[in-house]
Amino acid sequence: DGLRVAATWRHVGETTLYGLDTAAASARPEQMNDYMEQRDYLDISGNYTLTENITLRAGINNALAEDAPLSTNVGTGTGNNNTYPGLYDVNRFFFAGATYKF
Repeated sequence: DGLRVAATWRHVGETTLYGLDTAAASARPEQMNDYMEQRDYLDISGNYTLTENITLRAGINNALAEDAPLSTNVGTGTGNNNTYPGLYDVNRFFFAGATYKF
């Protein structure tokens, strides 16, 4: 009765990065990776009402440990030098917590 489990599938579609300085990179075509592949993530979470006052919760985001796509064109403005951590999960993330009502 007190157990709830949820699974969430998240899909981030493929994208092409525009606005690259193609003139500067044309001498080094290996740096022209302006395409990022799609990614799919599975998040699993649950909570359990132990008593009327205590609820436990736990979960894992990116349960299948899907790697984030890498790019040499991200920079530091909106990214983290090689990916967009605000959009892509960079690895699994475990979480747990408890709520006590008084």
